Amino acid sequence: MSETPISRKVVREAIGAGLAANLPSAQAVYAHAKADFGGQSPVVRISSESSERPGLTRQGIRSIFRYTVEVWVLLTDREGWTEQDAEDTLDTLEKEIISWMVGNHNTETWTSLTYDGQSTIIAAIDGGDTWLIERIPIRAEVHG
Repeated sequence: MSETPISRKVVREAIGAGLAANLPSAQAVYAHAKADFGGQSPVVRISSESSERPGLTRQGIRSIFRYTVEVWVLLTDREGWTEQDAEDTLDTLEKEIISWMVGNHNTETWTSLTYDGQSTIIAAIDGGDTWLIERIPIRAEVHG
């Protein structure tokens, strides 16, 4: 039970640290909305989306935080790198993310960590490069 609110930042950084240690297919994991990847691909970044702060009850404060995990994979422009390689890497990273989440569904930081709906995949041009980007909405339930 907690009557003290927890910062959404604390949870985002814990998710980022967990993913950074458990995504061998990613070149980098950022626990914030990183804009310049410095030539790295694939890259994962975690951004805060929203908070639900229900009223205080006998059980304390139960908050719900929503985040977006984005997986960025360069689609082309690498010697020997094909569009199939990009798609396969995107699929591999999604599997690594959900595998980590299943193993860390309930921790000292959150009481539940789940997908919050379906992911979406788009192709986008950023900085002259074409990327496959998967946006995975996640939800963390916390005391505080």
